[in-house]
Amino acid sequence: MVPFAGWSIPIQYKDSIMDSTINCREHGGLFDVSHMCGLSLIGKDCVPFLEKLVIADVAGLAAGTATLTVFTNEKGGAIDDSVITKVTNDRMYLLVNAGCRDKDLAHIEEHMKAFKAKGGNVSWHIHDERSLLLFRVLLLLQFFNI
Repeated sequence: MVPFAGWSIPIQYKDSIMDSTINCREHGGLFDVSHMCGLSLIGKDCVPFLEKLVIADVAGLAAGTATLTVFTNEKGGAIDDSVITKVTNDRMYLLVNAGCRDKDLAHIEEHMKAFKAKGGNVSWHIHDERSLLLFRVLLLLQFFNI
């Protein structure tokens, strides 16, 4: 266990990193990623708001799908990566890195204030009240030998 962004997280188990990786790929795995920062953006303008901050085609995402993307600065340089999930056209879920949480949230908040000052309809909720689990499972096609 090691300290990371205010959390204690495991970085290695009994077996080697490669053994753990192969086991997860072959059999599945469950990961506690509660140290990550999840937040919801809500409002009729959350899609155009996000498209001002990231390189992803947020509008092109189908409801219930996600994409890896990058927050950019005013010069187009990378600030941090993030995962965005489109829940609906007026609700998005973001997952930002724990180590960059403060910087990423400040960046989003700064741009949100300016966006709302111009009449944009978007608000947010940071999900500090939740835990977050990720899992990897084998495809059902493999299960049924299809």
